[in-house]
Amino acid sequence: MKKIYSDKHRGQSTKSKNITYNRPESIDEMNSRLDKISRYYEKMRIDEYIELLNKPKRLLWLNFISGLSKGLGTAIGFTLLGAIGIYILKESVRLNLPLIGKYIAEIVRIVEHSK
Repeated sequence: MKKIYSDKHRGQSTKSKNITYNRPESIDEMNSRLDKISRYYEKMRIDEYIELLNKPKRLLWLNFISGLSKGLGTAIGFTLLGAIGIYILKESVRLNLPLIGKYIAEIVRIVEHSK
């Protein structure tokens, strides 16, 4: 495999970077490189991405469904965390903690009153 130093051998100034390009020695080596590049693009699923970009209605639909599921998941998660928090507050009131029991009881009363 020959190494070609592009900037020096093409008459460009020495201020630019020295970039090394490897020139393939044979057709077989070039084919193996192309196969490697092809496998790389297949792993990235670039063809599916390009197909999606060519169908804007499908792209909008998928983004809409994604947004709905994220919003629903956030709402359910917040509800569960809130319920767990209120349960912990109720239990701490029941235990009659000396300093914060009165304040927690007031918060729980406000939350239950708003239902």
